[in-house]
Amino acid sequence: MKTFDLFPTLVGTEVYPEHKKFKKIFFDNLPKYLREDGITGEQSGHVDLHLNPDFEDLFRFIAGVADDYIDTLIGSKDIWETWLVKTWFSDFSVPPHDHSDAHLSFVYYVNVPDDKASPLHMIAPDNRLNDLVHGMFLRNKDIEAVKFNNQYNCNSVEFRPYEGAMIIFPAKLRHFVESVNPSDNIENRRISLAGDFVLTFKETTARSMGLQPISNWRSMNK
Repeated sequence: MKTFDLFPTLVGTEVYPEHKKFKKIFFDNLPKYLREDGITGEQSGHVDLHLNPDFEDLFRFIAGVADDYIDTLIGSKDIWETWLVKTWFSDFSVPPHDHSDAHLSFVYYVNVPDDKASPLHMIAPDNRLNDLVHGMFLRNKDIEAVKFNNQYNCNSVEFRPYEGAMIIFPAKLRHFVESVNPSDNIENRRISLAGDFVLTFKETTARSMGLQPISNWRSMNK
């Protein structure tokens, strides 16, 4: 039977060539992003790592990867402005979630000890047409309806993290991180840097969908 893979989801990976240099810079800056109560991630309130001049080279690299992603997706990166609106670091597992208030998301792995390489799982969308009978792909120890895993029937795909690796994906793609072994030593934790892009047109355009350029926006706060 001849088959066609219709409507695949685009996920990209890249490796930052200057990771060793950045890792030292990151740990030198880390104290300013740590709260006394140990809270990290978005809940810490530190969601502006992309504004730190010491991190400029990394974020220029990440922005270039975002341009490549858009060019691969639609071949028209020149008409889009990519805005980094939020960046943070985390060192813990996270339950299934998405970043659907943004457009494009990424994760970059700063520190991955061998015993803490918990994978990132991308979750298949709920409206999978291949799921002919609702729940067909669910695993059950008594009735195993799925004899093998492939791109047509998987519920999730995992990415094993390693230092310097970056993964970029649609912000509305649900994902989660498995349990991460805790450590009192921050340098022995699995640390990732994540962020969200919002895309606007570079120029005002006669399109009914998409965000007009920031120059077209007006704050209505009194």
